Amino acid sequence: MINSELNKTNDSEQRELEQQIIKHRALYETGKPEISDAEYDRLEEGLRSISPDNVLFEQVGSEEILKESTFEKVMHEPKMLSLDKVYSIKEFFEWLPEEAQDGIVMPKIDGFAVKLVYRKRGDIFELITGATRGNGSTGEDVTENIRQVHNIPVVIPSHVIEYKNIDEFQIRGECYMRKSVFKKLNAEETGVESCRNIAPGSIRNKNPLVTRRRALSFFAYNIIGLNCKTMIDAFTVIKKAGFIPVEYKHINLHKDAEKEFIIWDKRRKDESDDFYIDGIVFMVNDINVFEELGTTSHHPRGAVAWKFKAEEAETVLRQIQWHVSRTGLINPVGIYDKVFIDGANLTNATLHNISQIRELGLGIGDRIIVARQGGVIPAIIRVEQSAGQGIQIPEKCPECNSTAVINNDNGIETLHCENKSCPAVLKAKILHFVSMMEIEDVAESMVSKLFDAGYIREPADIYTIKEKDILTFYKSGDKIVSKIINNIASSRKKSLSVFLRSLGIPLLGEKLSSDLASHFKTIENIIAASKEDLIKIEGIAEEKAASIIRGFHENEILIQNLLQYIEIISDVSLIHGTELSGKSFLITGTLSKPRKDVEGLIKNHGGTIKSSVTKTLDFLIAGDDPGSKKEKAEKIGVKIINEDELYNIINKGSSAE
Repeated sequence: MINSELNKTNDSEQRELEQQIIKHRALYETGKPEISDAEYDRLEEGLRSISPDNVLFEQVGSEEILKESTFEKVMHEPKMLSLDKVYSIKEFFEWLPEEAQDGIVMPKIDGFAVKLVYRKRGDIFELITGATRGNGSTGEDVTENIRQVHNIPVVIPSHVIEYKNIDEFQIRGECYMRKSVFKKLNAEETGVESCRNIAPGSIRNKNPLVTRRRALSFFAYNIIGLNCKTMIDAFTVIKKAGFIPVEYKHINLHKDAEKEFIIWDKRRKDESDDFYIDGIVFMVNDINVFEELGTTSHHPRGAVAWKFKAEEAETVLRQIQWHVSRTGLINPVGIYDKVFIDGANLTNATLHNISQIRELGLGIGDRIIVARQGGVIPAIIRVEQSAGQGIQIPEKCPECNSTAVINNDNGIETLHCENKSCPAVLKAKILHFVSMMEIEDVAESMVSKLFDAGYIREPADIYTIKEKDILTFYKSGDKIVSKIINNIASSRKKSLSVFLRSLGIPLLGEKLSSDLASHFKTIENIIAASKEDLIKIEGIAEEKAASIIRGFHENEILIQNLLQYIEIISDVSLIHGTELSGKSFLITGTLSKPRKDVEGLIKNHGGTIKSSVTKTLDFLIAGDDPGSKKEKAEKIGVKIINEDELYNIINKGSSAE
């Protein structure tokens, strides 16, 4: 009887774990993970302890996403398998084949795996297919989106491929977003809180323009079809072909593995790299040995990923602060005693809604476990010990003291301020506009001061600000004042999709704004669109269409006021103007043209302008008498180019590298 009950419990737990793993695999593939890598790994470990031979461990990727996908399907030959995982030196040596000492180590880039197929045509190899990994056997054809990734060559001169009688080969690697690029995006609008999660949704987006604007990068880690003898040889060809290979090192797998793990773990915690990793990969160098070791249905036996374990810390929850967003949503934020995790001091974590507070069972004084979700976003994982006090949901808005209302949407409870004139809502709306329009140097503190002083009440008021207004808060003669006025002026010309995002209308994030701009072409057409017109666009159902129409109606006056100051450029005219997409520039010294004109040229071709020399700066443009900025750039390794080199990059239409 007891054994029977235990079996029932195990069966129930197994089914629950299977459902959770299937769900979270699908969420990861779409770029919307709800849990960290470490939490997902715990689910797999739990299932493996109950059902070590479970069929889920033989599957790669998400079968559900592949079934629902509307992309054309691509067969993989050979298969795009996943990697086996270990978490300790003991597990590593249990994996390590006795016959394999000669190996390589490389970081496991936290991005999205893709394959690129190049076919010979005349004296070039041409990119003919870009595909996702899918389930390992079959992926999705995302060629047009792959072509938007700035450092993936579309053509490769045939003479760099020194292997004879080759008509076709594959490059495999990882698309990812650099940390420095992600900082330029608004996480709320993309729906992604971490650049670790943005690559899947960007590569699988139906609009290649969205992929291009995301400014993804690519690391190559393998080349197939050339009969290379070793992985070192393969990386040599990868570099000659014009790709940036993932950083790799030739090592003795038996002697150097633990040392290399420690080195990369330290680099990860120092955050010295412009990319995220979730482990390091060890691989047999000799390709013949690698192939002789064979594969399982899930992974090759000649490579393994040694995963980093997410750091957690125990602390005490001291209070819940309530912050009002531009939509009137009142977001709870948990404030706890400071803890140090993954190289950062953490003191607070956003709790997305009331339901999350209740699901966690949070109370003031509780001992809680905190982690950095995905290695980035602070999150309260669970309650370790309850203090029994609970949390009181406020009945009034913390900013304007209006009534706070609890809304229940499909079982998710959220708190809202319904006062549309709430100062916090208006300030947040202005800040959102400033961020979307990329108006630099207008900080939250300045917006708050200008608002409180009565100079601004809505986004359009930004364009009425005078230098003397700002000088109320800055000492006379401060250079920042004229810079702010210039930055505001330079934002008066924007694409339709950017303008739509800047309005702060619910649902109008990057993808939907781009879809509307592409379909309707003008703001007038969008405003005049009926529900039936909107439903014709893929992904817009009746409820979403009604919400969009309501949003434009409620913001009619705001739009009219903004159009007095802003010139909207068609998104179509910007398609070819992105040669510098994702790259940052700083000018020093005297150029042949006014600096303002050169900066405008850079912006028109997708680049951004920085105000100082840092490690995240891509290019310093040095004119005559460049001064100390050039010296600093040389010291920290920033690439330095002259004015002519900038024009060559733009005129050739090639990616800035």
